[in-house]
Amino acid sequence: MYSETIERLIQSVIADGEITEKERAVLHKKAEAEGIDIDELDVYVDGLIVQQRSAASKATAPAQSTGPAKQGVVTKCPNCGAVIEAGAVKCAECGYVFRGVEANSSAQKLADILTKIEDKYSNKQTWFFGLPPVSYDSEKVNAVRSFPVPTTKEDLFEFIISMKSKYENTYGPLQQAFKGKYEECLLKAKLLFPEDPLFKPLFEKKRKFGCLGVIIFAVTTIGGGLMF
Repeated sequence: MYSETIERLIQSVIADGEITEKERAVLHKKAEAEGIDIDELDVYVDGLIVQQRSAASKATAPAQSTGPAKQGVVTKCPNCGAVIEAGAVKCAECGYVFRGVEANSSAQKLADILTKIEDKYSNKQTWFFGLPPVSYDSEKVNAVRSFPVPTTKEDLFEFIISMKSKYENTYGPLQQAFKGKYEECLLKAKLLFPEDPLFKPLFEKKRKFGCLGVIIFAVTTIGGGLMF
């Protein structure tokens, strides 16, 4: 419906099923630069959030609560009683660390999904001249692109590092999928943790790389002009 930049930003800010005032302000600024009607954009974004929550509620089976922690899932902080996100390793309100609660690693979840796809095509009798079917790569690309962006700080940081490593060590459409997810996660991190020392080195590296790319492009262009 909108440009690829706006659509990617929308998916980043609603990945956790909600949009903060700060995220909405950033979205409005980008939209205004492209001449997009703000009211129309808000209706579109809010509609996506409603759809996302509806789909999530249908997919989630009801579970009985047996206490603050069960099989690695925490519902309330035992120290202050605040509601805790699934997979969190400490309370965002009081900082209490949940001992023995294993965080859900998004990087590992995506790796497991990709492994299942690889296992699905492990029978090389279906390959053509030593190459896997076209659907093999397309399924992996779709899995990466549709994977939700993590929202907790530690999980998001780990996922960003994983995506960067993946796109630097792959090629073709899958490499572009990993790179796109990396940039999507980095954008989310800038919105949620702009001043966090854990993420700042990642932001700085990207800016330095961007400047270096401009310098290389300028030198190449000037050099090419001098040759003529």
